[in-house]
Amino acid sequence: MSVTDSTDRARPPFDVACGTSNVDGVLVLHLHGEFDGATHPTMSDQVAQALAGRPAALLLDLTDVDFLGSAALSVLVDARHEADRQQVELCLVAGRRVTLLPLELTGLTMMFAVFASVREALEQLTSKYVDRVAS
Repeated sequence: MSVTDSTDRARPPFDVACGTSNVDGVLVLHLHGEFDGATHPTMSDQVAQALAGRPAALLLDLTDVDFLGSAALSVLVDARHEADRQQVELCLVAGRRVTLLPLELTGLTMMFAVFASVREALEQLTSKYVDRVAS
């Protein structure tokens, strides 16, 4: 499994951060902090940038997200629509109650494949895309 990592070490206001890694053709966007009305632009920008690269698959890792407000949920809906338009497989990691509950209550678990861990997601996703990367 090949992994490259680039993490934004400079944290924006309200202590949120984003970093990416590429694992066998799956782009993983790691989100950290509380995403609400004040901080969702950071999330939106990072997701848009990740999708702009047109990966075969984009995995949004919400493992270290401590709050997922309605503005952040809206970012996820917009990302779903853009990913569909670009034919990018978009999945979420939401193994903690703090992120999974808002997704369940709003019905967003019906819009996304949701995994309990990055490892579980990558086991499923990399098998689909590793051949594309090798070609």
